[in-house]
Amino acid sequence: KEQHEQSACTADTDKSESDSVADKARTRKQKMEIYGQDVNDSDDEGDTAIRNFLEDDVYSDCVELDDNVNGNGNGHVLDKHAKGDAPHGGASKYVPPQLRKLQLSRDDDASNTATQLKRQLGGHLNRLLSNNLPNIANVVNAYYCDDRERYSKQQVTTALCECVRSMIDKEEETPALNSIILCVSALITAVYCTNGVFVGSNIVELLTSYFNDDFERMSTSKIIHHLLRLQSYLYLFGMIGAKYLIEILLEFVRRCDAATFSALAGPMLICGVELRNTDPITFKQLIVLICDTSKTLLADAADAANSMRTKHCLDIERTMQTVFAIKDNKACNALTQKSSISQYTAHCGTFKRLKLSLSALKLKHATSSTSTDMRLAMSYTDIMNIARHGRWWLPGAPVKGGVICSKLNGSNRPTKIWKSADAAYSFPDQLLSMSKKFHMNTPIRRAIFCMVMDSDDYVDAYQKLMQLNMSDGQHTEIIRIVLLLCLRQTLYNPYYALLLGKLIQAHRGWKFSLHCACWDKFAELDEMPTSDIVNLAKLLADMLHLRSLNLVVLKRLDIMKTSPQNVLFVHTVFTTLLNKNLSSTTNNALNDVFASLQGNQQLMELKQDIEMFFHTVLIPRTKTQIAALKKQHQNAQQMVQKNKMHKQELINVGLKLRQQENFLIIAKNALSAAHDYQLKTSMYNHLIS
Repeated sequence: KEQHEQSACTADTDKSESDSVADKARTRKQKMEIYGQDVNDSDDEGDTAIRNFLEDDVYSDCVELDDNVNGNGNGHVLDKHAKGDAPHGGASKYVPPQLRKLQLSRDDDASNTATQLKRQLGGHLNRLLSNNLPNIANVVNAYYCDDRERYSKQQVTTALCECVRSMIDKEEETPALNSIILCVSALITAVYCTNGVFVGSNIVELLTSYFNDDFERMSTSKIIHHLLRLQSYLYLFGMIGAKYLIEILLEFVRRCDAATFSALAGPMLICGVELRNTDPITFKQLIVLICDTSKTLLADAADAANSMRTKHCLDIERTMQTVFAIKDNKACNALTQKSSISQYTAHCGTFKRLKLSLSALKLKHATSSTSTDMRLAMSYTDIMNIARHGRWWLPGAPVKGGVICSKLNGSNRPTKIWKSADAAYSFPDQLLSMSKKFHMNTPIRRAIFCMVMDSDDYVDAYQKLMQLNMSDGQHTEIIRIVLLLCLRQTLYNPYYALLLGKLIQAHRGWKFSLHCACWDKFAELDEMPTSDIVNLAKLLADMLHLRSLNLVVLKRLDIMKTSPQNVLFVHTVFTTLLNKNLSSTTNNALNDVFASLQGNQQLMELKQDIEMFFHTVLIPRTKTQIAALKKQHQNAQQMVQKNKMHKQELINVGLKLRQQENFLIIAKNALSAAHDYQLKTSMYNHLIS
């Protein structure tokens, strides 16, 4: 019996030892699954914490889940209470020391990488100037195109935006800081042009988040002023659109107070004129909101009793003076034109250099299917609604939540600007009363009249006229009003010829409308005053010289008509056209004008009339003037020899004589260019000359 009991005890001991070995093997296997193959074989029975962790249901559930996803049998530990659902009364789950050390090392590596990247980019940005923009842009772009893939594009973009924010987060407003913001905005635009819309939209999103965060904290620093200025420069450089900038300014005006209201002066001086010309409807909404907000802030400041009341009122008044100057079209761009009201005038040269560098970069990266206008399509509202609608502006990105509200409501349809009394532009009363004297009896005609008369140059007038949303056929109003204003000038102004040439160049179908308007004027030559006839003749001569029109425009004119008004008009046209080629060394432009008559049977009658006019009127008159000048020159020589005339008068007579002789040569060359068959100069003539 004792022997039997002893054998049973030995069997139980062997069984318990085998169970312990199996338990240790199972524990070691679980450790290897967690920590890898190099885990230390620790079978300490006192390590109760690790045993509880391995035996917990959380571990088995997470390993099973990962096995189902990957299908490779290698589970990874996932804490299902990581989102804050702490088990057992709020106590957090125990993390083993080895796993905790691994997590800390990963966090340290990520923070060290971000710090190192930010330090490197900050060093490059500190050396940024307007002269070395291409070099610094290439260095920054190298981080995006790194072959070793040390940094992701998101890391580079975040580090770049943080460096930019730290550079412009200054309290004092100095010319040096303005130059830094200008150069940094040019660098951001260059990075966007090189790396595409994904990087560019990410940068704009981060800058927008900085703007919102600073406003929510109601920061007293100047960072909001500098961020608005930075985004204004981005608009001028062609990275963001007018819709984004106007919407962010609208948001700023809704949330600003008396201390931050003066931040509007910077964007208005920098790009207020461009915003007014690009999107007048939305810009008018901004002006109305600014006026209402300023009244409220001034009333609140008047009731306040703090020491900063006077300073805030003065800042608001100065800002409103700038806003009203832009609204009334009495201000110009502070960076493209000299302006005494702007402290940004000193940066005109820097802006032009940066603009030139970016233009070359855009031309380099523009494809055949895209133009150099690479503005991002999203607005401030789109960025705020990313969670609802997604990033629809990215290539291939779907729109979440259905169609965007602005598109659903049809707000993207063109709006009639001048079909109501509420106008997008405001003009002086004197100009409006003048338009009534010219019989501008409709809103569209008054708008065209005021835009043409109130523009800075022909480019400004063209941009304003292109914003008129006219129906088909109403472009003839523009042609006829511009032509009427040209004729009614006391002295001829080439501004109207340049404007008409720009319109015809952009819209080739408008050339026939100009032909019809000129033909109507030809029929009224006998009733027109002399100043109108001369202005019309010089206008046609300028447009013929610029190749905006050709001699076809004269086919409805009776060139050989002997009335004084008709002879004056034809003589002025060809005299002005030929005189414009006296200063040029070659007659290629003039030859091209008259060469259009070669071989054209439909213009045969016109060519014969021109040749007849040259042989019977123009050339004989020129020869008569040359003979008179020769005789005058001989008399002047004799008087100079007798000391009865100053030598300078003799020189002036000689110059007039030479000019008329050159005019005669050019007239004969123009006739030879219109011949159907021209004799080429032989090699013998070249050798003997």
